[in-house]
Amino acid sequence: MKIFSEFNKFFNKKPNFIFLIDGLGALLSASLLIVLSYWVDLFGMPKDVLYKLFPIPLFLAFFSISNYLIQPKIFSFRLWIVAMANLMYCILSFSLVIYFYDILTGLGVLYFFSEKFIILVLVFIELRICKNEYTLN
Repeated sequence: MKIFSEFNKFFNKKPNFIFLIDGLGALLSASLLIVLSYWVDLFGMPKDVLYKLFPIPLFLAFFSISNYLIQPKIFSFRLWIVAMANLMYCILSFSLVIYFYDILTGLGVLYFFSEKFIILVLVFIELRICKNEYTLN
C-alpha cells in the first residue's frame, strides 16, 4: 500500500487540498449525472432518478470547495462531515443500483460501481487524514 503512504505524505503537507479534490470530484459526478440523463437507453437509470441525485454531489462540491477556499485551521470535523456525506451518497447510489438493477445496462452498472469505488477510496483517504489530524494535535 505504498500509494497510500505517498498520499499521507502529501496530505500531511497540504491537508486542506483534499477538500479541492473532493469538490472537483463531486462537480464531475454532478455533471456526469446530467450527461447520463441524456443517454438513459445506454445506462438504464431513469432520468427522474438522475435528476433527484444531481443536487447531492452539487451540494457536496459547494461545501468541499468552500472549505478549501476558507482553509480552516482545524478542519478534521469538516472533513469528517464530507467523508460521511460521501459515504451516505454511496449507500444511496448502491441502493438505487440494487433497486433498478433489472433495467440497468451493463454499462450503467459499470459506471455506478466505478464511481462509487473511487468515492469510497476518497472516503478512506479522508478518514485517514482526519485520524492523522487528531493524532498530530
